[in-house]
This record gives sequence, C-alpha cells and structure tokens, in this order.
Amino acid sequence: MDTPTTDFLRAGTLEELKAKGRLVVHGPHRPMLVVCDKGRGFALDNRCPHMGFPLDRGSGQLWSPI
Repeated sequence: MDTPTTDFLRAGTLEELKAKGRLVVHGPHRPMLVVCDKGRGFALDNRCPHMGFPLDRGSGQLWSPI
C-alpha cells in the first residue's frame, strides 16, 4: 500500500510497542490504547467501559486469555 491515507494514525514501530508494552495514540475522537500481546498489536478505546478512567494508567491485565 503506497497510497497515503488519512484513515490511519501512526502509533509507532512494532519494536517500540514490544519494548513499552503499550502506547497511547490521540485519535480524532478519543485516545486509543495500542497494546502488544504475543507479538501482535491491538488497538482499544483507552477508556474503561465501567468507570471511564484511562486504561493505560491501570495496573491490571486488560483481558484474560481464553
């Protein structure tokens, strides 16, 4: 894909994500949390659906393995 698009935001490199474990990207509507799990990147709304606080500031695991 060589054509630039405005639909995506750059979060960082996979190496940066692996080193930090999580990155926060400020999107057009709200901050997104990008996490690394088993070498793959996942983007989430950086807001707890129950309490509304930023997930990147929490100390717990974001999801449980199945």
